[in-house]
Amino acid sequence: NVTALASPPEVEGQVSRVDANGDRLELSIGSDDGLVKGHELFVYRRTPQAQYIGKIRIIATDPERSVATVVGKTYLGTKVTEGDIVSTTIKPRS
Repeated sequence: NVTALASPPEVEGQVSRVDANGDRLELSIGSDDGLVKGHELFVYRRTPQAQYIGKIRIIATDPERSVATVVGKTYLGTKVTEGDIVSTTIKPRS
């Protein structure tokens, strides 16, 4: 069972599912992308306008997906929703 020792690799994926309480997120990226339990990623939204939402921590991975929880409070209390972007960096793609 590998846990995070270093920063996560440069990855970008999406929130594919959010549980009813909004505190567990399923992501479209997993251990095949280099993620391990303990890695932290940023969550943001591109539409209708770019918006930073918060940070999440990976709590479980499999090759294709991972499960994460929100770290602390989200920015302005914004709820993470399906389709939000998860990334190791906050940089809009040009």
